[in-house]
Amino acid sequence: MRADLYEEAMKEIGHAHAGADPSPETLFDGATFDPANPEAYATGFKVKNLKG
Repeated sequence: MRADLYEEAMKEIGHAHAGADPSPETLFDGATFDPANPEAYATGFKVKNLKG
C-alpha cells in the first residue's frame, strides 16, 4: 500500500487522515500484529519460510 498516494487521494476528496497507528492489533484469527515487531508475527505461525 502506498500511504503517500492514499493520503493525497483522501485530501482531494476533502478527508483528513490522522496517520498510521503504531499500536498492536488483534486480527480476525486471534493473532496479534505489532508494527514495531513484524518478525514476531511472521514467525508465530506453524508454517515458516523466512529467508535471510
